[in-house]
Parts: sequence; structure tokens; C-alpha cells
Amino acid sequence: MTERETPPLPPTRPATDDRAPARSRERLPASLLGGAVACVWYALPDYVTSPRDRALVKTVLLVPAGLYGAWLGRDVRATAAGAGELADDAERAGPADAPGTPSRDTPLLRLPPPAQVALGLGALVVLATGTVAAERGTYRFGEQLARGGVSRPHTRIGLALGALTVLTDLAGERASRAGAT
Repeated sequence: MTERETPPLPPTRPATDDRAPARSRERLPASLLGGAVACVWYALPDYVTSPRDRALVKTVLLVPAGLYGAWLGRDVRATAAGAGELADDAERAGPADAPGTPSRDTPLLRLPPPAQVALGLGALVVLATGTVAAERGTYRFGEQLARGGVSRPHTRIGLALGALTVLTDLAGERASRAGAT
């Protein structure tokens, strides 16, 4: 090596992530649980006629699923803590050198804090309204199928949406793994 050449920097991230297959195996039960919850959620009107009772069953579904998600989140936080070295390196390099780091020139960050809060609350209202509209539309579609003579229409919708939940979750996991390597 000559005086002008700089020594190569050690890699900040391994070329291959040996933990990826393990994460995939850990992710599968969570994906299946999400699909099962979605299936039961949308199939409930076929089995529980009272809206009040359905709300109770949905609450009973969400609590353990949420606890399981929080338990899985501990692995995500641990992985993020391990990546703290990378964040420290990026911070030392400065915001202009850190890829994907928003700078103060980002239009959203130029807004005053009250405007940022208002924008966040507005987005929350839009998302909540959209979710409620989608839920009602799905329920009405099931009722329309029932009037057309389809047996267990909400169960059919639930099975389709549960399968879609699993597929999109696993596809998202696969895409995030592909982007990380």
C-alpha cells in the first residue's frame, strides 16, 4: 500500500444476514395469527348476531394479538439497538452525509410545531374515517351476498381477507429483507 492509498474501511454491515431465515421463521406465526384474526374479525357476523357481542369478541381477539405483537416488537427493538452503531456513525458523519436522514430543509420539518401537530391529527382523522368506511363497506357487501342467497357470506369474505393479510405481510417481510441486503 502506498502513502496515498487509504486503508479500506471495515464493513458496517455483513454482506449476508445469517439471521434472515430465522426472522422469516419467527415472522410466519405472526403472519398466520394476523390472518386468523382478520378472518375471524370479518366472519363474526355469520356467527354472532348482536353488534354488542361482536364488539366484545373483537376486543377479546385484539388484546392477545396486540400483546403478541408487542412481544415480537422486543426483537425489533433489540435489532434496532444493535444497529445503533450505524446510527452513531451516521450522526458523526453529519445529516448531509447520512442517507435517508431528513434535514431541516425537508418541507414538513420547516412547518412550525403546531402545524405539524395539526397535520398529524388531520392524517389520523382521514385514516380513521377511511378505516370505518372500509369496515362498513365490507359488512354491507357481506349482507348483500347474504340477500343473494350466499351461505356464510361474511365467512367467505373473512377467509379471503385473512389470506390476503398473510400474503401481504409475508411479501412485505420479504421485500424488507431484500432491501436490507
